[in-house]
Amino acid sequence: MSGIDLHKKEERQKLHYKMLGDLQNMARTLEKRCEDELRRRDVKIMQELDKKVMDQQGLLEKAGVPGFFVTNVRHEIQLQMYLLDFICRLAITHSSKAC
Repeated sequence: MSGIDLHKKEERQKLHYKMLGDLQNMARTLEKRCEDELRRRDVKIMQELDKKVMDQQGLLEKAGVPGFFVTNVRHEIQLQMYLLDFICRLAITHSSKAC
C-alpha cells in the first residue's frame, strides 16, 4: 500500500469516527427530547386526572354524600375511594336483591 492510499484510509477512518460521534450525539439529543416530551405529557395527564377527581368530589359533595368534599390530600382521597367503592358494592347488592 502506498503512502497516499494509507493517508486516504486514515482520513476516511477519521471521517467515519466523526460521523459516528455525530450520530451518537444526535441519538442522545433525540432521546432527551423524547424523555422531556413524555415528562410533559405525564404532568398534563396527572393534572387532568386531578381535575377529574376534584370535579367528582365536588359533585358528590353537592349531592350530599357523606365524607365527600374537595381535597387533594392523599389519605383523604384514599378514604373517599373506599367510601365510593363501598357505596357501589351496596348498590350492586341492593339491585341484585331487587331483581
